[in-house]
Amino acid sequence: MFDVNKRKIYMGKIGISVEILLYAICNTLSEIAKVDGRVKKIIENWDVEIQFKIQPDGPSAYLQIEKGRIIFYKGETNNPIIKITFHSTDEAYNFLLRKSVLPILGILIKNMRHPVFLFQTLRLLLFAGEYLRPSKGIVSAGS
Repeated sequence: MFDVNKRKIYMGKIGISVEILLYAICNTLSEIAKVDGRVKKIIENWDVEIQFKIQPDGPSAYLQIEKGRIIFYKGETNNPIIKITFHSTDEAYNFLLRKSVLPILGILIKNMRHPVFLFQTLRLLLFAGEYLRPSKGIVSAGS
């Protein structure tokens, strides 16, 4: 159930940005899995779930990857093979915008049992970032 009081903890400007970024990245991965050969090659034999969670009480999302497809869900799953947890909205914000790789250390330690899946998951996040980054030559709203 949705708790409005808990949501207020992280819903400042950065918290809202983190939620938008997290969902945009997950949704982008589900879309590019259909068309990007690099992504298709990575996930072709996967049958896994990957959880993203921002503590405390922040947004969460997971990717269900099977049969070469990525399906994005908001919320949490029971037994993900990879769990990427951020301890604050600031940490998540800086990581998702590629301003800091510091959270990688904690993510690596928590997911040592599955280093190949973790490494490939981080590659997928980089691919999503390529699609979400504005291209040069696009006219801005202020031009």
